[in-house]
Amino acid sequence: MMRPIPGYEGLYSATDSGEIYSHHTEKIRKTFMMNAGYLMLTINKNGKKRTHTVHKLVALAYYGERPPGDIHVNHKDGNKLNNRPENLEYVTRSKNCKHAVKHGLSTVPGRQDDIFPLKVLGRLAMGHRITDIAESLGVSPHTVSRVKNGCTYSDVTGIKRRAAS
Repeated sequence: MMRPIPGYEGLYSATDSGEIYSHHTEKIRKTFMMNAGYLMLTINKNGKKRTHTVHKLVALAYYGERPPGDIHVNHKDGNKLNNRPENLEYVTRSKNCKHAVKHGLSTVPGRQDDIFPLKVLGRLAMGHRITDIAESLGVSPHTVSRVKNGCTYSDVTGIKRRAAS
């Protein structure tokens, strides 16, 4: 069974096996894996190419638009390659993070590791570059920047989040 992907009706559909079908080629689209382990693909509409994660397209087709707010698509079984609709659900960021920690899936230090932000700040104070810190701690530069700017771990670091200018 297939369901059309909203915004791509008549062009692409998501299958109940968690794949993306092209109505133009009448084939399942080939995917590639991004660094975080999610399957991705590039699709075309009106000559414009866009890259999407497969799980988000499948959730969109089977469950509709993501609810407003900081909502994520969670893989219930923790397997990022299992994009079957029954394995996907919309959850809050908090629930998604707790699910990842509970099932040992988190590759970013969780809240149980309050030493992590102190390592970041210590290395920043020594003049290390954000990209070098990220690489040495196994996280993204974005994660390091969020600690530096008080967006995360502010309860541990005491850094207040900067107001938007």
